[in-house]
Amino acid sequence: MTIFKKEIPVQVIRLFFVALIIIALVAFKMISSSMIKAKIDKMLGNAKAYVTYGSASMDFFGFDVHVNDIRIMVPNAKPIIVDEMVVKSLDTENAVPRYMNVKLKGIQTDLAMLRSNPEMAAKLDVLNLKDINSNITINYTFEKDQQMINVKDLTLKVEKAGTLTYKTKLYNIVAMEYFPMQINLAPQTIKFGETSLHYEDDSFMERWTKLKAQDANQSVDGYKQEHLKTMQAELDAAKANSQSYEALVDQAMITFMKNPKVFDFSIAPKEPVSLMMLGTVKTRDDVLKTLNPKVSAE
Repeated sequence: MTIFKKEIPVQVIRLFFVALIIIALVAFKMISSSMIKAKIDKMLGNAKAYVTYGSASMDFFGFDVHVNDIRIMVPNAKPIIVDEMVVKSLDTENAVPRYMNVKLKGIQTDLAMLRSNPEMAAKLDVLNLKDINSNITINYTFEKDQQMINVKDLTLKVEKAGTLTYKTKLYNIVAMEYFPMQINLAPQTIKFGETSLHYEDDSFMERWTKLKAQDANQSVDGYKQEHLKTMQAELDAAKANSQSYEALVDQAMITFMKNPKVFDFSIAPKEPVSLMMLGTVKTRDDVLKTLNPKVSAE
């Protein structure tokens, strides 16, 4: 080992290994990029005529796929631009993916068409929406043995507006390829399991209240106080009539209107329930017992 060190300096050995790693990384990037683009083109099919994208690469360690500069052509409007799509997992073998964990970052939606209407343009100005910049996360799996789609995370985050996250378990789904048809032709056959909605406000409700106050020809404070008074009366009536769930909803709405931050709604039926089954439930108490709903705000 001493002779080896004298003949070849340690610095040279280190540089050699660094060069090997760089070459391996470059080769990996080149191979993965071409493979990814081939899969993307196959997945797009005929839609490829309406979608373009820039670079595509894979993380060396995490193996997440990154696709940049996506443009989706929309008739009579500017393209929808997506800065980056990060794919953690995606079924590319089936026409309707059986699993997907994808995040779309920097979705830029132009509002020029809506702004062509002066009344709508004025409303958008009050809401401070010149355009919409958003992120979308889609994470679900199809569990064939349970005939269930587990929507683990469906999140829409709109810049300077808020974040809405939806989670649910959908049952009685025979196959993913029939799921779009089932939604259109027989939605009442789909059963819902545990479902939740989580909303985090980012100043949108303040601007929405300002818009509604203008429509009512009231000051913002006057509009809020009038509605808070109405909701307080409904809360008092619910308590007087021992309507605990209605009282819970009214209290959550009052809390959220006073200082909008977070609003949560969830149901947790003991057994999956369809809209058709829910229609046969006779009384309000039976509905509440079946769905076990919860509402909260902070």
